[in-house]
This record gives sequence, C-alpha cells and structure tokens, in this order.
Amino acid sequence: MSATLADALASGRGIELLTKILNRCVEDEDGCWLWTGAKTKGHGVIGRTSGTRYVHTIVYELMVGPIPEGLEPDHLCRKRACCNPKCIEPVTHKVNSLRGVGAPAVNARKTHCSSGHEFTEKNTYITKEGWRTCRTCHANHERRRRAS
Repeated sequence: MSATLADALASGRGIELLTKILNRCVEDEDGCWLWTGAKTKGHGVIGRTSGTRYVHTIVYELMVGPIPEGLEPDHLCRKRACCNPKCIEPVTHKVNSLRGVGAPAVNARKTHCSSGHEFTEKNTYITKEGWRTCRTCHANHERRRRAS
C-alpha cells in the first residue's frame, strides 16, 4: 500500500481513474488524503457511468482490493472526506456504527444510567426493542407510580 499521494499516483493500478481522483485530494498533516471535490454528508463522491460512488471505496478497491461481502468501509481517522486506504478498514455495519459518534455509539459506551447507577449484568434489563434499562431506576419508578 502506498504511503503518500505521489506513491499512489505512481502505483499503476487503475492509473487513469486513480490519477483523476488523487489529483483532487490534498494530504493533511495526519497523512489523510482529503477529497476536495463533490461530497455527500461529508463523504467524497464521484460520478461514474454506473452511478455515483464514494471516492474512498473506489481508491480502496483500486489500491487494496474489493471490500468483502457484508462489510463496509470504516474511516479509522474519523474524517469522512479521507480516501487514504491506510485510513480505511472493512468492518460490519454494527462495528462501524459503534465506532462512530452517533446516538447508538454514544449510548453503547455509557457505563452508568442518567441517575448514576452502574450498568451491570444484575442491574441492567434489555427491553424487547433492544434498549438497556436500569433496574434500580425502573423499580423506583414503579414504587412511586404504585404509591400515587
């Protein structure tokens, strides 16, 4: 795998398309190749005859190989515009989601409920919807409800 944009351009694999893409990238201080062209939700996109595709996926496939079935590319650098294959790892959707900064990822990393009770196996109930619920808080809520 190439270390710099210049090395990637000299690699010879899918050279025409790779050159077109990498000429529209700038390398930042972290070694990320940031796409300066069109973007969708921060991800670089390029129009092809087969439709619009993500730039990071094209570069990964040209320089590393196909992304295995059932996996999706995850930006290890957390920069959506980056298309450096060193920053991309094929992972399951669940892993990709949990590594992110969205609500599912934030909630999954929580170790305590909003009242400060620790999420332990004994103190945690999983609802049929898949949500974690604090047993202590739930018991307190039910006690107050019954008392009123």
